[in-house]
Amino acid sequence: MNVLNTLQFIAAFNFLLLGLLILLNHTKVTYGVKLLGIFLIAKGVTLFTNLNYIMNWEFNGFMISVLSSTLFLYAPFLYFFAKYLVSKAVIEVKKDWVHFIPFGIYFIYNVFYGITAFESAIADYTITSAYYLQSISYTLMAFSLIQKKSKTSQSQVWLKYLLLSFLVVWIMFLTQIIFSLSGQADIAIIFKTLGVISILILANLTIVIAMYSPELFFKGLRVINKTHVENTIMTESNYQKLLGLMSEKELYTNPSLKLSDLSNAIGFSERNTSLLISQFHKGNFSDFLNSFRIEAAKRLFVEKQNELTISEVLYIVGFNSKSVFNTLFKKKVGMTPSAFKKSQIKVSSVG
Repeated sequence: MNVLNTLQFIAAFNFLLLGLLILLNHTKVTYGVKLLGIFLIAKGVTLFTNLNYIMNWEFNGFMISVLSSTLFLYAPFLYFFAKYLVSKAVIEVKKDWVHFIPFGIYFIYNVFYGITAFESAIADYTITSAYYLQSISYTLMAFSLIQKKSKTSQSQVWLKYLLLSFLVVWIMFLTQIIFSLSGQADIAIIFKTLGVISILILANLTIVIAMYSPELFFKGLRVINKTHVENTIMTESNYQKLLGLMSEKELYTNPSLKLSDLSNAIGFSERNTSLLISQFHKGNFSDFLNSFRIEAAKRLFVEKQNELTISEVLYIVGFNSKSVFNTLFKKKVGMTPSAFKKSQIKVSSVG
């Protein structure tokens, strides 16, 4: 067994291992992860049967013929997995049976004629082309489902990377086939090597993700974040204390105010102060700081509308750039500072 075949064998073993672990723990995993488990097993079986064909192992010919049909099985399950993550849609036989037509045709042909029937160049080219067309199409369909979501969960973000990785692998193998058919064997072997290495990395990466983020696979698991173990500071009362400090001492008026300055003022570490802002303000320190400055500017436009210019106001509240002030003000208020000031003057005159 050469190096490439050895790598394919390891990848097949890893896919089968993780897939079996998922399905053997079927009561502990979500429906979507069961779909992923079927996909992983089918992918592992496909790699194994491909190796059997290459290495001429003496396995039962009929069994190998049947198992090789998984070539057209696993791509739909990757799509179903994505569909479940996005909309909690489950497989409906009446509606989804069409996705398994290529698998059914290939399975029936293998049962009656055996895998050796595809040894001719034309038949092999046809099957290979159909396989890559299906795999790439379903991967793009699944990726499209995730992309359409305005907000993506951690599992959906992970799936996007998985889909992109498989897309790269399939494109590499497809490129290998193209160069092989055109008689450029040297270039073909390069892409085959890259494809095998990529799929091995992908197989191991999937296992690593399952080990370090088991909450993505198994239901009922809650992984405790270190920040919550170390922190008794992440409370609403401490956040209100932070807000009071910013308002009462008007720390935001300091144009060079840094996170370290705010941390020293409240007596928390920079890390805890940042986490406190992130958890309750739902933004970073810069956004938190600028929110105070914009609110202060609005108050000044209302209270000192005829006494202060826009330039004076922006410097008073802590900005040192008119363009930045205008951009942030419009983003948060919905109108430019000048438009807001004019609207207050009109309100005052009417009153």
